[in-house]
Amino acid sequence: MRTDADGRFGYRAIVPVAYPIPGDGPVGELLIRLGRHNMRPNHIHMMLEAPGYKKLVTSLYPSGDKYLFSDAVFGVKKSLIVVRMVPLSCFDSRLTACLFRT
Repeated sequence: MRTDADGRFGYRAIVPVAYPIPGDGPVGELLIRLGRHNMRPNHIHMMLEAPGYKKLVTSLYPSGDKYLFSDAVFGVKKSLIVVRMVPLSCFDSRLTACLFRT
């Protein structure tokens, strides 16, 4: 994946779904005692590299997931929440949608 001259990027993917972390054993017991669920919001893992910078491994969280603000592992940060927008035209005509940070 490459960015355009303005640093924008886009891609096509199957929309991920929320999933549970193990709810049994010590983690499950801790979550129950804390009154928390064991769900992770949907997210996409990304690895970003650019000359002169350290490699960044992160996750992007599409907006709208019901577990966004109660992630079992506290991985969601506001700066990682993205919104899927379908523009009239995208900088790459092969893409049907572009992903923009909110």
